[in-house]
Formats: sequence, structure tokens, C-alpha cells
Amino acid sequence: MSDIFKDSFLESFQMDMPLSEVVLALSIAVLLGLFIYLIYRIKIKNTFYNKDFNLVLAALPLITCAIVLSMQANIVISLGMVGALSIVRFRNAVKNSIDLLYLFWSISVGLICGAQLYLIAIVLCLVVTILILILDLVPNRFDGYLLSVVSDDLTVNERIEANLKNNHIRYEIKSCLNASGKYSVIYALMVKPKALSMVEPCLHDIDGIRSYNLLMDDGNNRV
Repeated sequence: MSDIFKDSFLESFQMDMPLSEVVLALSIAVLLGLFIYLIYRIKIKNTFYNKDFNLVLAALPLITCAIVLSMQANIVISLGMVGALSIVRFRNAVKNSIDLLYLFWSISVGLICGAQLYLIAIVLCLVVTILILILDLVPNRFDGYLLSVVSDDLTVNERIEANLKNNHIRYEIKSCLNASGKYSVIYALMVKPKALSMVEPCLHDIDGIRSYNLLMDDGNNRV
């Protein structure tokens, strides 16, 4: 039985993989990587576009495909890759949550192309692209903003909060700082897109406000 399992295991590795299959797999991986590159470049916000990250997305399918093909072709390389990848640690923080989608998408395409399941890889790219385009059309019910107000005393902030409530603007106090007799308060606002013009009137005609600043929050600790 041990010989049967041994022979069956060794037969699963293609010691002499045809060059045409290797070129085809790598070529499709490159094309799909470029497709992901274009989708990321078109859909991501220009303000936060990271060209280096996008280049990684384009190259990952090719690299992952080459690794999978090598693991299929040689048992020694396969075991060596498993050992090498198990000790590698990547600690590069992904700041934007949507980047995780593209990163996992790029790696998955490389794995599928390495397994020579090209139709699945192509269908995956089309379905993910359509899903991104459709969900991107769904409007946000509320937009997030950060309102920073510097005032003379806390009674000023009480009047600001009363005006926000009267205009049905949801808010939450994020921080309150007292420095040299000046109060600096930061509010997190949830505003409907059409009601954004009501924020500034809430601050007018209130004595004691030294300055205020309204910033848009993208939900990833960046404004």
C-alpha cells in the first residue's frame, strides 16, 4: 500500500512540463494582472491612488503563477517552497480596506492560472469587475465628516450641538481639549449628501467661535 500511495503521489508531479503550457499560463497571468491594474487605476480615488501598490497587483499573478507551476513540476521545489513561504512574514500595513480586495483578487488569479484553470480565472475577473461596478453605483446614505471647532468656552459648543440636533445632523464628540483657555472640540458628523450645506449655518451667529474646519473622512483614518 505504501508503494501505491508513493507512486500515486509522484505521478501528480509533472517532471517535464511542456514549455507551451508554461508560456500559456504565464501569459494569461500577465494579461489578467494588467486587467486588475487597469480596474484598480480606474476605480480607486485619485486622491489616494498608490502607483507602487498597483504595480504589485499587476506583478502578483505572474509571480504566484510561476510558484504554483514550479510546485507542480518538481517535488523538491514543492517542499522547498512550502518551507520557505512558511517562515516569510509580510508586515506591510494595508491602510485602505478596499486594497485587501484587490490584493486577494490578484493572488487568487495567480493561483488559478498556476493550476491551469484559465476559464475560472477569466470568469472570476469578469464577475468581480461587474460586482465592483454595480456596488459602486449604490449611493451612501450618510457621508462622514470631521468638524474641528476652537471656541472660548464650552457653552459655545453646547449651542453648536443644539443647532446640529435641530437640523437633524448626527454627531459624536471625538475629542475635547482645553489649552490656554481655549476649547478645541472635534465632532464626527454623519451627514446626508443633500444636507451638507446645513452644517455651516449651524456655526453662524454663534459668538465665541474662534475658528472651525470641516474635513471629509474616508473611513480609513485619513481626511
